[in-house]
Amino acid sequence: CRAPKLAMVDTHPCNPPAIPFDRVGIYLGVNLALWFIWPNVACACAVAGLGAIVASITGGRTTVSKTVRVFGSRAEVFDFLADFSTTEQWDPGVRIAQRNETGALEVGHSFSLVTLWKSHPSTMTYTLERLEKPKKIVLRGEGELIKALDTIELTQLSENETQVSYCLELVFRGPLRAFMFLIQTDLDNLGEDAMAGLVRSCAEKFGSNRAGFLR
Repeated sequence: CRAPKLAMVDTHPCNPPAIPFDRVGIYLGVNLALWFIWPNVACACAVAGLGAIVASITGGRTTVSKTVRVFGSRAEVFDFLADFSTTEQWDPGVRIAQRNETGALEVGHSFSLVTLWKSHPSTMTYTLERLEKPKKIVLRGEGELIKALDTIELTQLSENETQVSYCLELVFRGPLRAFMFLIQTDLDNLGEDAMAGLVRSCAEKFGSNRAGFLR
């Protein structure tokens, strides 16, 4: 899917900013000098400095995109995913998910989540920003360490099968911005686990185990 622009990010995914060669030069010069004096310190500075450069180029943002085929009509899958409290049923990275309002779902409704990262819990609040039944859902998440934008697009494949395209855009806060390039693989693995869980949940909820990953 095509990652939408986040309001708090100045850069646009289709127009990446120029590489700050002045910062790269300073970074290389300082680390070269440190290497001859304190090699261990130089290694640590090299990782932190590289992360800082990457963060300055990307704005601390990364994207995880997955597409799966699930059992269920587009309307059924839409209703299931629009209620974001169901994430605790299919996303292993979510321990608790609760709706904060009652009644019919509408834009502006929110959900309180307790998420897990490397076994460490943290809280996030997700707000419904867009509902285009039965084809598109957009939610914005706010946490202590990250901001998130989840875009879900649904395509009817047959009467009882739907394609789900899930795009998660994350913006890291604070020191994590400098190390996001080190955890991209972990984020991709979490995305794979979440989509596998969604496939299983839809199969159980809508009565079939025929769904599987699109390759």
